[in-house]
Amino acid sequence: MDFGNQTDEEKMGIKYSQIAEMIETGKTEDSNAEKEIIRRFNDSKHKREKVPIYTFDRKNHLLEKL
Repeated sequence: MDFGNQTDEEKMGIKYSQIAEMIETGKTEDSNAEKEIIRRFNDSKHKREKVPIYTFDRKNHLLEKL
């Protein structure tokens, strides 16, 4: 795929105004754009989640010495 001189909107196949409309109203006039916006939103879910952190119980042996 050679995107060459295409704009971001052309590459994505949706317009920023359609994205803004979805954010503000939850829908857009173009059902194909709506499906693409939802797909992209779901595909990037991992970017909005906190990084999992490993936690464990650690015994402090110094407290036993007190």
